[in-house]
Amino acid sequence: MNRQRTQQVAAVYRVHPDTPPTPNIRVYTRNQPDRFHTLNYTNENVQPLTFPLLFPRGDTGWHPYIPHAINARSRITLCEYYAYRLAVRDREQGFRYARKLTQQYIVNAYVDIESNRLGYIRENQDRIRADQYVGLADYLHRRNLNNDGEERLALGRMIILPSSYIGSPRSQHQNFQDAMAVACKYGNPSLFVTMTTNPNWSEIIDNIPEGQRTADHPLLTARVLGVHLPERQVFTFRPGFEIQALQRNETTQLTAWFALNQAQPAARQYLYTEIPQHYVWQQAQRRWTNRQRGGDKVITRMYSVNFRNMELYCLRTLLLHVRGAQSYEDLRTVDGDVCATFLEACQRRNLMADDAEWRRALREACQRDMPRELRGMFSYLLICDVSDRLALWTEFRPQLIEDFTRNGLDEDEATQRALAHIQSVLTVNGTRLSNFGLPEPRAVAHLADEPIDVRAEREEGERLRNQLNAEQSALFEGVMNAVQHDDAPHRLFFVNAAAGAGKSFVFQTLITSLRGENVTVLALAPTGIAASLLKGGRTIHSRFKLPLDINETTTAGVTPRSSDGRLIRESKLIIIDEISMVTRTVLIILERALRDICADNRPFGNKVVLVGGDFRQTLPVIVGAHRADIVDECVRTSLARFRFACYNLIQNVRAEHDQQQFCNWLLDLGNGILPPYRRTFYGDLIQIPPQCIVDTKEELLDFCLGNLDFDFISNKAVLTPLNITCNELNSHVIERLPGQAKTYMSADSIDITDQPDLEVANYSVEFLNSLNPSGFPPHRLYLKVGAIVVLLRNLDLRQNLCNGTRLLIRVLGSNYIDAERIDPTGRLTGHRVFIPRIDLINGNSTLPFKRRRRQFPVKLAYAMTINKSQGQTFDRVGIVLPSPVFAHGQLYVAFSRAKAFDKVKIFIEQTPTQGNINEAHQDNVYTRNIVYREVL
Repeated sequence: MNRQRTQQVAAVYRVHPDTPPTPNIRVYTRNQPDRFHTLNYTNENVQPLTFPLLFPRGDTGWHPYIPHAINARSRITLCEYYAYRLAVRDREQGFRYARKLTQQYIVNAYVDIESNRLGYIRENQDRIRADQYVGLADYLHRRNLNNDGEERLALGRMIILPSSYIGSPRSQHQNFQDAMAVACKYGNPSLFVTMTTNPNWSEIIDNIPEGQRTADHPLLTARVLGVHLPERQVFTFRPGFEIQALQRNETTQLTAWFALNQAQPAARQYLYTEIPQHYVWQQAQRRWTNRQRGGDKVITRMYSVNFRNMELYCLRTLLLHVRGAQSYEDLRTVDGDVCATFLEACQRRNLMADDAEWRRALREACQRDMPRELRGMFSYLLICDVSDRLALWTEFRPQLIEDFTRNGLDEDEATQRALAHIQSVLTVNGTRLSNFGLPEPRAVAHLADEPIDVRAEREEGERLRNQLNAEQSALFEGVMNAVQHDDAPHRLFFVNAAAGAGKSFVFQTLITSLRGENVTVLALAPTGIAASLLKGGRTIHSRFKLPLDINETTTAGVTPRSSDGRLIRESKLIIIDEISMVTRTVLIILERALRDICADNRPFGNKVVLVGGDFRQTLPVIVGAHRADIVDECVRTSLARFRFACYNLIQNVRAEHDQQQFCNWLLDLGNGILPPYRRTFYGDLIQIPPQCIVDTKEELLDFCLGNLDFDFISNKAVLTPLNITCNELNSHVIERLPGQAKTYMSADSIDITDQPDLEVANYSVEFLNSLNPSGFPPHRLYLKVGAIVVLLRNLDLRQNLCNGTRLLIRVLGSNYIDAERIDPTGRLTGHRVFIPRIDLINGNSTLPFKRRRRQFPVKLAYAMTINKSQGQTFDRVGIVLPSPVFAHGQLYVAFSRAKAFDKVKIFIEQTPTQGNINEAHQDNVYTRNIVYREVL
């Protein structure tokens, strides 16, 4: 046999079901080896016989009848005995100095203790029972009446394997919930850090007694709070002692919290889960007392509750959101009304998703007497998971048609007009009324666009053409020639335009001029905000009905015989803006769809296609992708493969006339040719122009936002790379805005449509609340009237209500928001929109489930991510870099949103990788500029 080299001892046992064996031993006599005596582990001679070196004087080990020194009526448990033997003392350290024998003794002690605990459970599970307080009282009441034979039946449930047994299913579930509580407080772990230590390090040797080894001790305190319905706290009792158990009626942590709030007004500012950070639970006195220290190290969670136990689940949800409750009735009180159940209270607070919410929202919005906006809101609700949409339409039809009947139309005609309006909104979202069981209007105008005034478009087109410069005119003439002549040498065009070179202006000129000739033009973009900048713009996904998750085998949802297919065939020009953000896969799907719809196997179905973009700007966002993956998905190589004719727009028409230096610096920044202070693996460290630097965030916010007057801030923005920084900045700014704030809580759940067997109970609602993925509104949405927000979902592209549209809050209702749209130039449009809470589902994540959040699809928009700002222009721009940019083109996009050096300010937080890192020039400020030169 090989020599044993390990310094660790372990116990391995194989039994069923997952319980250690009873550690009995056999004692053989020397003269009679075939005969033996079996000693149970409770025998006082087992330990001296097993470990004679540790019992050199022949003293006895543990047995069940060792009395306590203070209270002789109680007995020392096996765990207490081993704790006594292994305690640290100045003298008599024999048990702790036996090295590997000590380890074997400890392992043996663990098996003994577990066997002892399980033995107790096995022997008493038919005698020790548990039931709720109300169940115990009812049992005694029935027994006193003696009106049936139920008193002969056992009360309560048997306790089989409690969570105190480590490794049991209940124990593992609680450990999982503890881990989720840590994630809720500190966020998800982002790094898996390991470090190999050397046992010979001086700091280790100096801090352990001679002959001992190191051990880790957790220093983090965790509090687990109980939750129970009124008179539903659980008691344990022995049969025959029910009255004594009922008389105990012990105060629980929850009822003690009620008492604390009644006695101390200062405690009412805290949630139930926040109490352990400020108070200590005194078990003996059954009450909360003021905490003196260590509150910042406390992590709190409540016991999880199965969703099937609806009332208890709703009580738990209320405890997560209601502060300072003094009774169960307080928890059920909403706006001064006491609800009959905790479920009703949750629904009234919009903490639980239910169909009644849609009716509450529509009833509240009806009071505004704005039927057109109400129809838009009704359209958005239809897309949600409404159980009976026809009943909803029938109930609110009078209010939805009110403006038409007020203008003299009869009820039938008004109904048809209202249905046509709702249908137009649904069509943009890729669905129709019949899909929801609602009647379709008898006659609807073509779904493409509003009626076009050809003469006005022609005159506007001529005016725009006269403003084109030489570069723009060459592009315009080349595209118009291809549209008007089928034998033109080129039918595919790519315009490579630097930021501010007037690419969008050329697109608008082409669209207007062709509409003036009654020619159909399709304007597309990868994002809603980019599409809204084009006349009649739509996203690529909505126009071609592409799914969210795509690959090269994905096909477009548009069929040749559909109305959308006919519209595509009728079009003479297809414009795709921001092509740099389109993936190669999407372009392949789109090209294949055009060949199918047009029944033409030539590239792109022989359509005239104009794509434009700036590959100095950000590239497609691919989660978890490396540089090579992103470059591979870029359409740059595909444009060359399809032989797009390339036009370059270099002259900056956005910048002010005396800012040629700014334009040249921008181009050098985007091309990655600015002189670097240092080249790194991630990008070049470049110096930022001194006139753009500010020393504090407050200085930057004052520059961009001033006193938050709308006329001043409407076309100004603060940009930053990360969503988390956006949230911090927006939270800071909203506090500066005058007015009463209103907080909206989301209703979060797990979508089990595709995963019916998912163990939903493993994921607490507070864990779901803590998740804020990109593109989702926060769980706690904090708003004020007059705040500027950004829309997070496409609602109605025809009205430019798309992902990225900015809105000004006008009214904050309990169940809806009334907002006014802000156009891309920062002016108010007068177009009002009623926004309800809608269901948002996120399945594109590293988590094993889909998250469903019902919340208003908006978030504060004083600060936005750099990627979100692409395609927009602002009068003033502030850039906040708590860390360097992390993707190609981000720094270029941020600076190019402004028109001059004096219109942009940047705050760079000092870190080891940016800031004042040049010792020779302490005044210079550097940060990283990432440029993938292979895509330029």
